[in-house]
Amino acid sequence: MGTEDLSVELLGPLVVRRAGRALDLGPPKRRVLLIRLLVEDGHAVSVDQLCEDVWEGNPPANVTSTLHAHISRLRAVLEPERRRHGKSEILVTEPMGYALRVPPEARDTVQFERGVARARRLLADGRAKDAREEIETTLALWRGTALADASHHLFAGRETSRLEEARLTAVELHVAALIGVAESEQAVATAEELTARHPLREAGWGLLMRALYLSGRQAHALQRYEEIRVRLADELGVDPGPELRAVHRAILRHDVAPSARPGRRAGDPPGRDADAAVTGGGPGGDRPQAAGGAAGRGTVPGAAARTASGTATAGPGSGTRSGAPGGTAAGGRPPAANGGTGAARSANGRFRNGPSGDPRSADGPGAPGGTADGGAPAAPPVPGSTGPTGIPGAANGGAAGARTAAPTASAAPAPPTAPTAPTAPTAPSGSGSAAAGSAPETAGPGADDPDRTSPFRVVRPAQLPTDHAAFAGRQVEIARLTDLVTDGGDPRSTAVIGLIGGAAGIGKTTFAVHCAHRVARHFPDGQLFVNLRGFDPSGAALDPSDALRGFLVALGVPPRHVPAGLDDQTALYRSLLAGRRVLVLLDNARDEQQVRPLLPGVPGCPVVVTSRNQLGGLVAAEGARPLRLGLPDPGDIRESLARGLGAARTDAEPGAVDDIIRLCARLPLAVAIVTARAALNPDFSLTAVAAELRRTHGSLEAFTSADVASDVRAVFSWSYRALSTGAARLFRLIALHPGPDLSTHAAASLAGLPPPAARALLNELAAACLADEHVPGRFTVHDLLRAYASELVAAHDREEDRDAAYRRLLDHYGHTALSAGRWLTFQWTPPEIEPPGPAVSVEEITDHRMALRWFTAEHRVLNALILNGAGTGLDKATRRIAWGAQAFFACKEFWTESIAAQTAVLRDARRRGDRGEEARCLRTLGGVHAMRGRSRTAVNHLDQAMAAFEELGDPLEQARTQFSFAFVFHQDGRDHAALLRAERGLALARAGGHALTEAEGLNAVGWFRSVLGDHEQALSVCRESLQLLRGLEAVRPEACVWDSLGHIHHHLGRYDRALSCYERAIVLFREVADRRNEAGTLGRLGDTHRAAGRPHTARAAWTRALELLEELGRPGTEDLRAKLDSLGRARSA
Repeated sequence: MGTEDLSVELLGPLVVRRAGRALDLGPPKRRVLLIRLLVEDGHAVSVDQLCEDVWEGNPPANVTSTLHAHISRLRAVLEPERRRHGKSEILVTEPMGYALRVPPEARDTVQFERGVARARRLLADGRAKDAREEIETTLALWRGTALADASHHLFAGRETSRLEEARLTAVELHVAALIGVAESEQAVATAEELTARHPLREAGWGLLMRALYLSGRQAHALQRYEEIRVRLADELGVDPGPELRAVHRAILRHDVAPSARPGRRAGDPPGRDADAAVTGGGPGGDRPQAAGGAAGRGTVPGAAARTASGTATAGPGSGTRSGAPGGTAAGGRPPAANGGTGAARSANGRFRNGPSGDPRSADGPGAPGGTADGGAPAAPPVPGSTGPTGIPGAANGGAAGARTAAPTASAAPAPPTAPTAPTAPTAPSGSGSAAAGSAPETAGPGADDPDRTSPFRVVRPAQLPTDHAAFAGRQVEIARLTDLVTDGGDPRSTAVIGLIGGAAGIGKTTFAVHCAHRVARHFPDGQLFVNLRGFDPSGAALDPSDALRGFLVALGVPPRHVPAGLDDQTALYRSLLAGRRVLVLLDNARDEQQVRPLLPGVPGCPVVVTSRNQLGGLVAAEGARPLRLGLPDPGDIRESLARGLGAARTDAEPGAVDDIIRLCARLPLAVAIVTARAALNPDFSLTAVAAELRRTHGSLEAFTSADVASDVRAVFSWSYRALSTGAARLFRLIALHPGPDLSTHAAASLAGLPPPAARALLNELAAACLADEHVPGRFTVHDLLRAYASELVAAHDREEDRDAAYRRLLDHYGHTALSAGRWLTFQWTPPEIEPPGPAVSVEEITDHRMALRWFTAEHRVLNALILNGAGTGLDKATRRIAWGAQAFFACKEFWTESIAAQTAVLRDARRRGDRGEEARCLRTLGGVHAMRGRSRTAVNHLDQAMAAFEELGDPLEQARTQFSFAFVFHQDGRDHAALLRAERGLALARAGGHALTEAEGLNAVGWFRSVLGDHEQALSVCRESLQLLRGLEAVRPEACVWDSLGHIHHHLGRYDRALSCYERAIVLFREVADRRNEAGTLGRLGDTHRAAGRPHTARAAWTRALELLEELGRPGTEDLRAKLDSLGRARSA
């Protein structure tokens, strides 16, 4: 029996199958032995090496015979038909030791890597669907951690890391394939998970940005870029790489291709060809030409042309355009609704309309954008006689009805009529009537044609309100909206809808009107505008029927001919707009039901909608493109102030201008109110205006106005009044949260609700733009909205209810912080813990990565809560927050925050006479001061802590304090004194019976002995420490032991073992984001590479260590620079 039916699965717990049946491999050590042989790919491993690796340097006395017994059992399992003492064909004996001969294709690791390579080739060849199937099949091979049975063994470290990296690359390739098959939403979800697990991996962020953009969420894509840019700057001190920047530029240019460019690794981010890879090709290659060609917008090839006698003949090129949706003609106008010709007869029986039923027949020259009879411009759609439905100009409810023929095709065009007012008076601007604005102009020659039966003229509305003279900035948003409405978006769509969203006062209407004026020249048939009053002081939104009536009158329909029913109004409205180029601006919409009847639904008439609500139904059902306005940049506000007040005035007081921008919280409405006040009082200095704002900071008093439309409090109230009772209460309670943002669990605790119910209310607030979900699951509230909420909660909620809500909030953060803190530190004695209240939602933290993510998101909130409590005396919940956060502060070296928090707790402990907590604070502060290089201050705190712990009789805390002393002495170069303190601490830890503290003490003793030259004794002690750590999931302590072992093996001349130990330590330090210790280990790794004669790898390790130390502002950089310089001198010599 050979190896042909054998399979080995290493991508998870080890499984070996023969003919599909899993074999019993025996106890854990035997499985580790098998993995050790498998990672050598058929090469022999010596008996000594196997004993060292399998038993991790601590083999039993009879290890050789035990090894041979395991080999014999494995042979029996792998080759059950082999004769006893016969030659093995799989687990063979060689002069150098043992080797495992398993074909590469039998191993799932090889299958995985080959599958990834195949998927990459398929994607590069443009076969995204096949690539997706291949990579999903390949990823399904993973069942858990690679080499799981040996994951803690040194020999498995490199292979495990390599396979995990390959897995990440495969996931990135999967995302690229999903993008290639237009599965953007699934791509987004997968990329979101990827970036959450690996937040500094730029390739995943690039794929996420592409997926978001291609799913229609450009703003979210740009927001993600800003998120990773800030994260890289904060954590690494670097900017995004060129590939990520290229994706960002492509998104800004709307130049992102849906599939990866053939010829590069599709799973990887763009490389040297970053821009081209993102855009998908050369000029013009990524945007298909509009169907029907550039010329001929409005052309109707199938319309009938007129002879001199007035008879209808077929026009050139008749037929239906293949690319037109719904069988429309090339100009994009729909066929008659009744499915027939839609033609009516004149008195002499001849057809008045062409055979297509299009109301714009070939009988009248002069219509813009169309042709008739040899290229003469076709007439605009002019409603004619009343059809069977009673709608003027409609034929069976379809396109506008029949009209008489022009005299002849060769007749000269009739002169255009002078602009006239519509038959009904227009309402004043802003009243909500669609007829507001400029008087519409007549459009289309032939309006005075005596043979026409139309009772009214088609006119050109021009209803846009005045553009704001002080508008400035928002260039990215302007470019996006302009591109949408002028290019028509997807040329295959029948309608284009731009949905402008954002909070009250963010400037949606001003922005939309400004953009509409910029693009007005692209719409020669006019612009329609209506204020739908969705959020109005009266509380009554405009009925869509009233809005349609105004539109129809503006388009020239006499009021007496406007149908009574909403459906008939919509049908006529769409008929009048068919084949024309009209921009429609629907301002201040309340919901989707108000908007839908006002959508033209035809090409050439894009709609721009503004609303405080998100109107997700329009996105889902009508394909609207959302564009959410955020706060403008300070520079844009500065320019707006200069335009409103004059550049001389703002240039004279730049500091006051900056204060005004800050105190207005960059809200455009607030800025506009302050600008108006300053403009009306030219003698006021801007410094005085800023001082007035400063006196009222935290309230809305400075932003009141007699005009309710420009009063911030009134404007906010219109959104607040539309909320449900539960959402309104949560909005008020959010004022009690210190900010800057809050999670679903925090909101649930504030409101005393289960998280799903709180999430629903947060979604309602976000939909009303009273909160912003700036990252998934986290919500912000603008500063002025928070001030409004503060007014409301003080006025509407009882003091005891407010206190209870705040208490629940503190309990949420206190219990979650302690839960997360346990994963980040192991010198841990938490304060007394009481179970959370029944209405408190505590987040479940299940590993150190989740703990780091939680603290990273919440640490500014935690700081604010601690400082808020410091002034009034800390309670138990706030002390829990401080102790939990301390673990994160130490991990991230946020020493200033750590000292502030611990000093507050220390002060409170002394006030309460809590000697134990006072001592813990002193020990913690001693350690923090030691990390900052303040040895004298550190020793002073530690002396006080040790005296208190001795008084309390607490050996465990005494041990931890001794370790802190050892660290201080080591930093000062007093290693003998450090070793003495570490040995005292180890004895105390053993007396206290705490395995983890004992393991840390053993490592400390081993480290100091190695530093002092006693390497063999140090090796024994560190191995003992590693044994104690098994199963404790203490990642950082384990990493420290591997680092110590690397140091020991280096000084014993065992460079390969030292390198393996260091690399294992670096992996673990990175896992817990401990960059300070990672830098130290990288420096020692470089030392070992240099000693082993590998200067190039030494340079790489030292360079990375130097970068980390410079980012952290830690000492040791000069030593590393000297080592790098010595490499340069050696090379030149």
